[in-house]
Amino acid sequence: MDRAADSARAAGKNDAPLRNYFQGAFGLDPAEFQRLLAAARLCASLRERNRQSIGQTVQALRLSPQDAQLRSRLEQLHRDNQAAVLGPVEQLRAELGPRRFAWLDQQVRRHVAANLKIYRKRAGAPTGPGGR
Repeated sequence: MDRAADSARAAGKNDAPLRNYFQGAFGLDPAEFQRLLAAARLCASLRERNRQSIGQTVQALRLSPQDAQLRSRLEQLHRDNQAAVLGPVEQLRAELGPRRFAWLDQQVRRHVAANLKIYRKRAGAPTGPGGR
């Protein structure tokens, strides 16, 4: 949503509805919404850093497919990628409390995850602008 809101702002449009969509849709108070945003941004940042490292390691493995050290590094990067999601989620759970987190998790699964479509892109293709 941030990318879509940035595009709206760049086009001179009101970006507030996009920036605050999930707060309203999930009935979050401002503090809860800021915690959700912080967790999402931390997760995205860590995953992007890992994605770059994974890409570099995969390229190196293509040149040296038998390199055990590179294979081990790739496995560790995949574990780090998982931790990049789990860490911020656990932090959000601790901040919101178990009941509120469970409710938010249910809302995300019902209204967000159910509508996600995942597409493969070719290697090296730039990240898309987001949207539906």
